[in-house]
Amino acid sequence: MMKKVAFLMLLTLVLLPFGEACARSDSQPSPEIRQLADQAFRLYSARETDRFLATVKKIKKATESTKYEETYYRICSYEAIYMFEYIDRQQGVQLAHDIYNNAKAHNSNVGMYFATFTLGTIREQSGNMGLAEKSFLQALKLKEKYLPNESAAPCYLGLCETALHRKDYDEVNEYARKALDEPGIIPMNQITAWSYKCLARYNQGDSLGFEEAYMERERLITKYGGQGGLFGKLLSVYEAKNRKQWKLALERAEKLVHEQNKCAQKASIYEHMGDLRQALYWQKRTRAVIDSIQSSEARSQMNEFDTELSITYAENEVKEQELENDRLLFGGGSIIAALIITFLSIFAYRRKKQAKNLQTVNQRLQQAYDVLEKTTKAKERIESELRIAREIQKRMLPHVFPKRKDIDIYAMMTPAREVGGDFYGYALIEDLLYFCVGDVSGKGVPAALYMAEVTRMFRTLVDGKLTPDTIANRLNRVLSEDNEQGMFVTMFIGLINLKTGHMEFCNAGHNPPLLDGEYMKMESNAPIGLWPELQFEGEEVDSMRGKTLFVYTDGINEAENINKEQFGDDRLQALLKRDLGDARQTSETIHRAVEEFVGDAEPSDDLTKMCIKMK
Repeated sequence: MMKKVAFLMLLTLVLLPFGEACARSDSQPSPEIRQLADQAFRLYSARETDRFLATVKKIKKATESTKYEETYYRICSYEAIYMFEYIDRQQGVQLAHDIYNNAKAHNSNVGMYFATFTLGTIREQSGNMGLAEKSFLQALKLKEKYLPNESAAPCYLGLCETALHRKDYDEVNEYARKALDEPGIIPMNQITAWSYKCLARYNQGDSLGFEEAYMERERLITKYGGQGGLFGKLLSVYEAKNRKQWKLALERAEKLVHEQNKCAQKASIYEHMGDLRQALYWQKRTRAVIDSIQSSEARSQMNEFDTELSITYAENEVKEQELENDRLLFGGGSIIAALIITFLSIFAYRRKKQAKNLQTVNQRLQQAYDVLEKTTKAKERIESELRIAREIQKRMLPHVFPKRKDIDIYAMMTPAREVGGDFYGYALIEDLLYFCVGDVSGKGVPAALYMAEVTRMFRTLVDGKLTPDTIANRLNRVLSEDNEQGMFVTMFIGLINLKTGHMEFCNAGHNPPLLDGEYMKMESNAPIGLWPELQFEGEEVDSMRGKTLFVYTDGINEAENINKEQFGDDRLQALLKRDLGDARQTSETIHRAVEEFVGDAEPSDDLTKMCIKMK
């Protein structure tokens, strides 16, 4: 027995370096194969499906069961992703699964890398961003271990997408930079990296930065051909939106191939145009497309695939531990080595057992999931509608604020429920800064709909450069007509002349703001929307230079903890008497203070605040 073990260990030690060398390297493909690969890239980008699939078939035939395993698995990966995104989602998942099966049959770590990366891409396209990020990070580990010369750009680009979904635009830029810094990055990935830079800068409100990134992207497309990498013509829609050419943006959105992108972009464009009915319609269409992508069949396939990958990772760990055992026994032959081998053997046995149990657990979880899915469809439909409403409401509130030397402004709103009735807004027209904070009576969907109407009207009225009291009076006349539900809104409307520092304002039944830590004394007026004959009075502050204005809703001072104690006016004032930093830091500090005070208690009202610091 010991002779047999010794022989096996010797054989293993002789063959291991050769096997590792084969797994970690890929001979250079012939010029014909490289030419076909370049052609496949161009066809992928140009969406020429028949020719792309025919070229893939040729490459697979030329590289399967040969020394060109990296080339083979790479083209299989792109085939699966293309199939999933543009032709048949379940077939795309099956092709990704075929990569895994082939890699497992040939004990290929290169194949396992591409199987993991492909699953991450499919999960990302399905909207499962958390699991997608997990797959991309696992793929990076496999690349570093088995493919040191392989470009990590595709994984970094996948992580760009998950960061974009989290709205972490600095991280999007960082991952895009890492992708571009990768040696040997292919043209399509260069174009995709610059596409992510465009999206990050657009969402950060960096219009000039977007134009610079877009020009570099267009230069690469002209140089290498195709239609813009994985984004196709989507970025041309963003170019029109960046220039506020809404009609052109709609025309370009209509030509998008990807249905989810088409619906989402139309919803965004109509919202910017103020057509909320169309915006809601296209938001619903977007949700329907996403739901169809996340079908139970495709989810089941991906869950099974994910489980098999996890089992294979565990089995590979066991194999590596067994090889380590052989090395120790062959090289040492000591009691210490034997003890280590015993320990590692127990560990390997437990890992094998864990791998077997994992599949059983997954089957049970899948059965439980199927039961849960059948019993919660009605609830999911309601939640889907609320998610759409919440998303529309969030988009109606500005998240990008002007970066100027003379003014610093920041605002934020956190609804107590899925949707809320609080809102804020601003408009910068030449050197005139209009702003408002409001609180609609009631909560939930009715308040959110009323809030949407008020926000739209405010944007329309400020374009006429009206005074705050005139805006309040016109809002009141419209909102009080046929108001059978008796809804109303409290508002603080302000106008600052940035050249002179002079501020005009009208307070319509709203909480008095704090100016330099002191509550402002003003006409309280009545809320807007109750009586059509009501006339609102305007007031003014001679100069706002060097001063800090903090406007908020009653969800701040009336926030309650588990003992039913309120945050209160005094606590808010004490905080604002201190120097809390810039406008954003001030708003976030107040928000954290309220959240810490509330603790485990259920939020009773929306939390909205706006801070303006004039220099």
